[in-house]
Amino acid sequence: MHIQKRMLSIFLAFLCLLAGCGKQDSFESDDSTDSSVSDSASDSTSKDDAASDSNAESSDEDASDSDDDETSSDSSNHINGFYEEESSVEDTNPDNEMVTYTGTDYLCEIDIPADWVPSTGASDGVITDNEVMFESADSSGDTISLIVQEAADTDEEFAAITADTEQAALEEYLTSVTITEWEDLTINGCAAFRVRVVGEMDDTPISIEQLVVNCTDETYGDRQYSFSYLNVSGAEVPYDGNIDSYFRLIAPTSDDE
Repeated sequence: MHIQKRMLSIFLAFLCLLAGCGKQDSFESDDSTDSSVSDSASDSTSKDDAASDSNAESSDEDASDSDDDETSSDSSNHINGFYEEESSVEDTNPDNEMVTYTGTDYLCEIDIPADWVPSTGASDGVITDNEVMFESADSSGDTISLIVQEAADTDEEFAAITADTEQAALEEYLTSVTITEWEDLTINGCAAFRVRVVGEMDDTPISIEQLVVNCTDETYGDRQYSFSYLNVSGAEVPYDGNIDSYFRLIAPTSDDE
């Protein structure tokens, strides 16, 4: 039970970061609604004038239809162009150029695709908070996050976490959950695992690649790290290899010891 609650806390913190983006989208949606209401009122006030000119409009019907066809074609081309741009999202960082963000206070550093931007917890190459999130520059909805929790699991508790316990925890919040890959690792002497998950959130297909590092030694203190990549767009992964290649523990300086 403790293990499941621990994994749920990691995932809940991950979802909490995502919720911040949802609030912004909601505000944008409200602005759009206000604009729509305003446009509707404007259309309503012009209906009387439009009725008085109905005969003239009728006589120009053929020309109007022709213009509508051209407008529809232009709109279709614009839409096709949008989707064409979206479909090539995997090419936004073709050389997989990465930028390093360092968290001296958290004894770690991470590499993030150069065209991604921090939305919380990081700035100018520095990790400033224990909850960090980056968003893709194309606003596809994909995110990379780092969560640092003080107080790690005991070695025995962490060793008891398996693909089955992870799946059971995620099934509380996702549907059609499948663990597609699980690998136990050791990073700088700390126990770790990497997991790949596919599932659905609110009927939206998603995939998650997550690295969890559990440090209980004297060098790196008593911390647990969760470094995650969430894919909701279906785009290709914006980095080479596995996510654990882009996370590193850094030894404390003499001032930190």
